[in-house]
Parts: sequence; C-alpha cells; structure tokens
Amino acid sequence: MSQRALADALGHTEPAVSAMMRELVERGAVTLEAVDGRERRVVITEEGRRIVAAVRAMTGPMFDAAMASAGVDSEVLGDQLQRLAAGLGVGR
Repeated sequence: MSQRALADALGHTEPAVSAMMRELVERGAVTLEAVDGRERRVVITEEGRRIVAAVRAMTGPMFDAAMASAGVDSEVLGDQLQRLAAGLGVGR
C-alpha cells in the first residue's frame, strides 16, 4: 500500500503518515520502497508482523472482556461495523 493510500485509509494527512512511517522504519517494523517519483510503498517486515501479533495477543482478551462487561456481542458488533464500512465505501 502506498503512503498516500494509507493516509486516505486512516483519515490522516500525508505529512502525519510520513512521520509515523519514519518511526516505524526506525523500529524495523516497515520498509519503504520507491514506486514512482515521490510515491513510496509501505511494506511490513517480519519484525512488524511480530509486533502486530504481540499487540493482538494483548488487546484481544481486553477487548473481549470489555465487550462482555458491556453486554455487547462482539460478532454482532463486527457484522455491523463491516456493513457500516461497506456503506461508507471503506476498503474499495
């Protein structure tokens, strides 16, 4: 995914995403590949995959506990969020 597309998907400015990418590159989580002119593609590294897996392992149970304590069915919520995203054209 290009930095420009990532900025659009996240709803952030390109300069903000560029700053985020610099930090992620320094941490070894992503690399940036030149595509065309000034455009760069963001590529996750093995270290980045490890970080994502660790964060998911930590936050998944916390999210599930919060949903359970609030009486929210996480599968129903997930379905509703997917429909909302589709209606907004997210992911096209």
